[in-house]
Amino acid sequence: MIIEAGRWAPSGTNRQPWEFIVIKKREIISQIFNKTKRFGLPLRTAQLGIAIVGKISQYPKIGMTGEPNEIESIKEQCLMDCSLAAMNMMLMACSLNIGTCCVGFLDREYTKKILEIDIQDYLLYILAVGHIKGDVPKPTFRKKFDEICRFIE
Repeated sequence: MIIEAGRWAPSGTNRQPWEFIVIKKREIISQIFNKTKRFGLPLRTAQLGIAIVGKISQYPKIGMTGEPNEIESIKEQCLMDCSLAAMNMMLMACSLNIGTCCVGFLDREYTKKILEIDIQDYLLYILAVGHIKGDVPKPTFRKKFDEICRFIE
């Protein structure tokens, strides 16, 4: 259900530029954790990880000039689309009382090698997924509404 929620996320022109790699093998999760250290602590105890990969290599080359700005624009769109998929997955997990944490501070090149991800593609995050021990954590601090929102009338 969690992967399915990611699959149904919105994306620009319905391109769906993502791949989800479910990592069940504890040894691989540990290898990734060992390269992240304190920023990847949720991976240490996660039951599994879900790598969210932006499939930049699948964007059509027709009509592209290959200029750096164009390539950067494609990458940005891909990252936004994959972030929407990650959020959908995290919301679904939460609705199932499953904990997630988005780990984005990664040794991407190392992790891409062990997960056999195409060199052109971008590894956005690994979602650490697991059962919550004890009580559901209380929500963290949030800025006041008027600090984050303004109206133009």
